[in-house]
Amino acid sequence: MGKAYKCPGCGRAFSRRPIEHACVRGSVAELLAKGGPGVKVRYERLMRVIRGFGRKDEGVQVSGLKTMIAFNAPALMGGAVAMRKGLKVSLILPGEYGHRTLRKRQAMSVMKVSHEFLLVEDGEMDEAFCELVREAWELARE
Repeated sequence: MGKAYKCPGCGRAFSRRPIEHACVRGSVAELLAKGGPGVKVRYERLMRVIRGFGRKDEGVQVSGLKTMIAFNAPALMGGAVAMRKGLKVSLILPGEYGHRTLRKRQAMSVMKVSHEFLLVEDGEMDEAFCELVREAWELARE
Protein backbone atom coordinates (compact mmCIF):
# COMPACT_ATOMS: atom_id res chain seq x y z
CA MET A 1 0.00 0.00 0.00
CA GLY A 2 1.18 3.52 -0.72
CA LYS A 3 2.11 6.13 1.83
CA ALA A 4 -0.73 7.34 4.04
CA TYR A 5 -2.07 10.83 3.35
CA LYS A 6 -3.71 13.26 5.78
CA CYS A 7 -5.75 16.07 4.26
CA PRO A 8 -4.42 19.42 5.52
CA GLY A 9 -7.90 20.95 5.21
CA CYS A 10 -9.99 18.55 7.29
CA GLY A 11 -7.46 16.23 8.91
CA ARG A 12 -9.08 13.08 7.48
CA ALA A 13 -6.60 10.24 6.93
CA PHE A 14 -6.53 8.20 3.72
CA SER A 15 -4.52 5.15 2.66
CA ARG A 16 -3.27 7.21 -0.31
CA ARG A 17 -3.79 10.72 -1.66
CA PRO A 18 -7.47 10.85 -2.72
CA ILE A 19 -8.47 12.03 -6.17
CA GLU A 20 -11.08 14.23 -4.53
CA HIS A 21 -13.14 14.43 -1.37
CA ALA A 22 -15.26 16.93 0.48
CA CYS A 23 -13.62 18.46 3.53
CA VAL A 24 -17.04 19.01 5.09
CA ARG A 25 -17.14 17.15 8.39
CA GLY A 26 -20.15 16.20 10.47
CA SER A 27 -20.74 14.99 13.96
CA VAL A 28 -21.43 11.25 14.29
CA ALA A 29 -23.98 12.04 17.02
CA GLU A 30 -25.80 14.56 14.79
CA LEU A 31 -25.82 12.11 11.87
CA LEU A 32 -27.25 9.34 14.08
CA ALA A 33 -29.91 11.70 15.46
CA LYS A 34 -31.44 11.79 11.96
CA GLY A 35 -32.31 8.11 12.25
CA GLY A 36 -35.44 6.48 13.54
CA PRO A 37 -35.89 4.39 16.68
CA GLY A 38 -33.21 1.74 17.17
CA VAL A 39 -30.73 3.19 14.67
CA LYS A 40 -28.26 4.35 17.32
CA VAL A 41 -28.38 0.91 19.01
CA ARG A 42 -27.66 -0.83 15.67
CA TYR A 43 -24.80 1.60 14.98
CA GLU A 44 -23.28 0.98 18.42
CA ARG A 45 -23.47 -2.79 17.86
CA LEU A 46 -21.81 -2.38 14.44
CA MET A 47 -19.02 -0.36 16.07
CA ARG A 48 -18.46 -3.08 18.70
CA VAL A 49 -18.10 -5.61 15.88
CA ILE A 50 -15.70 -3.38 13.93
CA ARG A 51 -13.62 -2.45 16.99
CA GLY A 52 -13.22 -6.16 17.80
CA PHE A 53 -10.95 -6.77 14.81
CA GLY A 54 -7.18 -6.54 15.06
CA ARG A 55 -4.94 -4.86 17.56
CA LYS A 56 -5.52 -1.36 18.93
CA ASP A 57 -2.86 0.05 16.55
CA GLU A 58 -4.82 -1.44 13.63
CA GLY A 59 -7.99 0.41 14.56
CA VAL A 60 -10.67 1.64 12.22
CA GLN A 61 -10.88 5.38 11.63
CA VAL A 62 -14.45 6.61 11.98
CA SER A 63 -15.20 9.91 10.23
CA GLY A 64 -18.42 11.87 10.39
CA LEU A 65 -18.85 13.40 6.94
CA LYS A 66 -21.58 15.65 5.56
CA THR A 67 -24.10 12.87 4.87
CA MET A 68 -22.55 9.65 6.19
CA ILE A 69 -20.19 8.03 8.66
CA ALA A 70 -17.14 6.56 6.89
CA PHE A 71 -15.00 3.64 8.10
CA ASN A 72 -11.34 3.35 7.02
CA ALA A 73 -8.89 0.58 8.01
CA PRO A 74 -6.74 2.30 6.50
CA ALA A 75 -8.46 2.13 3.07
CA LEU A 76 -12.20 2.74 2.89
CA MET A 77 -14.07 -0.33 4.14
CA GLY A 78 -17.56 1.18 4.07
CA GLY A 79 -19.87 3.46 5.95
CA ALA A 80 -23.23 4.00 7.56
CA VAL A 81 -26.19 6.33 7.09
CA ALA A 82 -28.90 6.78 9.71
CA MET A 83 -32.34 6.65 8.14
CA ARG A 84 -35.85 6.78 9.57
CA LYS A 85 -36.48 3.14 8.60
CA GLY A 86 -33.11 1.77 9.72
CA LEU A 87 -29.32 1.88 9.45
CA LYS A 88 -27.96 1.71 5.90
CA VAL A 89 -24.55 0.05 5.94
CA SER A 90 -22.20 -0.02 2.96
CA LEU A 91 -19.33 -2.51 2.85
CA ILE A 92 -16.63 -2.84 0.20
CA LEU A 93 -16.04 -6.56 -0.32
CA PRO A 94 -13.72 -8.67 -2.52
CA GLY A 95 -16.46 -10.07 -4.75
CA GLU A 96 -20.22 -10.52 -4.66
CA TYR A 97 -21.75 -11.63 -1.38
CA GLY A 98 -25.30 -12.16 -0.20
CA HIS A 99 -27.24 -11.55 3.00
CA ARG A 100 -30.93 -11.20 3.77
CA THR A 101 -30.45 -7.45 4.38
CA LEU A 102 -28.65 -6.84 1.05
CA ARG A 103 -30.35 -4.12 -1.03
CA LYS A 104 -27.89 -3.59 -3.90
CA ARG A 105 -24.37 -4.15 -5.20
CA GLN A 106 -22.15 -2.03 -7.40
CA ALA A 107 -18.80 -3.04 -8.90
CA MET A 108 -16.04 -0.60 -8.03
CA SER A 109 -13.21 -2.47 -9.73
CA VAL A 110 -12.31 -6.01 -10.72
CA MET A 111 -11.47 -6.80 -7.09
CA LYS A 112 -13.95 -4.63 -5.14
CA VAL A 113 -17.74 -4.59 -4.99
CA SER A 114 -19.74 -2.14 -2.89
CA HIS A 115 -22.65 -3.79 -1.06
CA GLU A 116 -25.51 -1.86 0.53
CA PHE A 117 -27.45 -3.38 3.43
CA LEU A 118 -30.42 -2.04 5.38
CA LEU A 119 -30.62 -3.06 9.04
CA VAL A 120 -34.18 -2.55 10.29
CA GLU A 121 -34.65 -5.22 12.97
CA ASP A 122 -32.48 -6.23 15.92
CA GLY A 123 -31.62 -9.77 14.74
CA GLU A 124 -30.37 -8.76 11.30
CA MET A 125 -26.79 -8.14 12.43
CA ASP A 126 -26.24 -11.88 12.75
CA GLU A 127 -23.06 -13.95 12.57
CA ALA A 128 -23.17 -13.98 8.74
CA PHE A 129 -23.40 -10.17 8.61
CA CYS A 130 -20.54 -9.81 11.12
CA GLU A 131 -18.43 -12.06 8.88
CA LEU A 132 -19.10 -9.69 5.95
CA VAL A 133 -17.90 -6.80 8.12
CA ARG A 134 -14.72 -8.78 8.82
CA GLU A 135 -14.20 -9.40 5.08
CA ALA A 136 -14.52 -5.65 4.42
CA TRP A 137 -12.06 -4.87 7.22
CA GLU A 138 -9.51 -7.38 5.90
CA LEU A 139 -9.79 -5.99 2.35
CA ALA A 140 -9.32 -2.42 3.63
CA ARG A 141 -6.12 -3.46 5.42
CA GLU A 142 -4.44 -4.85 2.27
